[in-house]
Amino acid sequence: MQTHLIIITLTLALGLSESRAQFTFTRVASTVTPVPGGTGPLDFMAYPCTDGQRVYLNGADAAGHQGVFGGTGGALTTLADWTTPIPGASGVFEDFNRPQANQGRVGFVAGNTTVRGLYLVSTGAVERIADTTVPLPGGGGFFEVFNTLSIASWGVAFRANGSLSTEGIYRHSATGLAAVATFQTPVPNGGGLTFGGFDSPVADEKGLTFFGNTADTGRMGIYRATESGAIEPVISNSDIDPGSGKPYSTFGLQAVNSPGQLAIVAESDRGRFASLRFWTGDQWTTLAQFGTLVPGSSGAHITKFHPAVSLDDWGNVAFHADDDTGNTGIYLATGGQLLKVMDLNTPVDEGKPPLDAQSLGLADNQMAGGMLTVYVVTGPGEFGIYVTTVPKPAPRLRITAAAETISIFWPTNATGFRLQRTATLPPAGDWSDVTNAPTTLGTEFRVQLGLSGSAGFHRLVNP
Repeated sequence: MQTHLIIITLTLALGLSESRAQFTFTRVASTVTPVPGGTGPLDFMAYPCTDGQRVYLNGADAAGHQGVFGGTGGALTTLADWTTPIPGASGVFEDFNRPQANQGRVGFVAGNTTVRGLYLVSTGAVERIADTTVPLPGGGGFFEVFNTLSIASWGVAFRANGSLSTEGIYRHSATGLAAVATFQTPVPNGGGLTFGGFDSPVADEKGLTFFGNTADTGRMGIYRATESGAIEPVISNSDIDPGSGKPYSTFGLQAVNSPGQLAIVAESDRGRFASLRFWTGDQWTTLAQFGTLVPGSSGAHITKFHPAVSLDDWGNVAFHADDDTGNTGIYLATGGQLLKVMDLNTPVDEGKPPLDAQSLGLADNQMAGGMLTVYVVTGPGEFGIYVTTVPKPAPRLRITAAAETISIFWPTNATGFRLQRTATLPPAGDWSDVTNAPTTLGTEFRVQLGLSGSAGFHRLVNP
């Protein structure tokens, strides 16, 4: 039985205790892993991704045999490679970019010398989403360059350039291709200015977010687009960073999960201050910032955040940061705690730790369903992709008080839990279920109690 205890005396809450979680690593692929159907081991591999079921990567052997492969620690399997016919075109694939994955559906950009496109593998067959023979939605030429992409249950979001010096964020769903934002789209609250650049579209279950800026980069931020076509700002350089008290100056690559939570590295004070910010669905919180004590250290402090983070549906956030001792590591923000996943002293393969400060890699979509995958260089010409298990955080109760009521909240992704109360702690006290039915507000459940008689101890229990 899992429990999480919150002590309530009016509105007083007691949080999580410090965890001593240990992370062990399994090699998924490295420079000794044979390329399926190739003539030798992997000589190249890009950052991986995972959907919580398998780890996916694009790679090649020394002879240039390329493909998109999947695995969990044994032999790699092929999703598409240099022998796969290109859907809707002649010839076979010759090169591949880094894949993205969600619930067994894997998307990637690939092509040959005559055609290039965005493709999806979901049931073994390769499906074309769009390629350089497809007209841009709304006119303006044809697709020319495909960039970053993201996958949700409803379809694919991606950034692409057109043949007439256009760029945009596009979506593909059951209703077909559609433009989300282009150089003709007004920036929300932008005084009539239009977008002049885009990056990092991320799809979630209700829509997508993307980075956008004006042509002179005077205004930039993260924006959210719904299926109806509405675009709203999430965070921009007109907002104030509470850590520095200065406006934000730039943003990293945001990560979004199915419940609609968002994590991002943000810089302010012209790059002299950075923080890891987390959107819970109704408010921003800071998970770490310049000067935060490095977990597992004897006094080191964070001095730099790398721009990419990963976020899973449980609300775990994985990030890469450097400290003031010259060390670098990958860390996990989970359930109100910071945990060290690995640093330059962590052995990952045959007792070998990362080689140097440039030997760790973390990007978006590298954590899902209890799996976190990382890219590590362990020696000259020796590098690989490894996976570890991350904990599911215990849900935390949050309490607010009004004139006559107390509201108790916990995350909606903490399914199967029920709220209990006792007037005094055991052994003298007995826990009983709170019978007030919870309601849903955004990404949280809420139970309202009358202020009179509600003081005591509350916990969540599963089952």
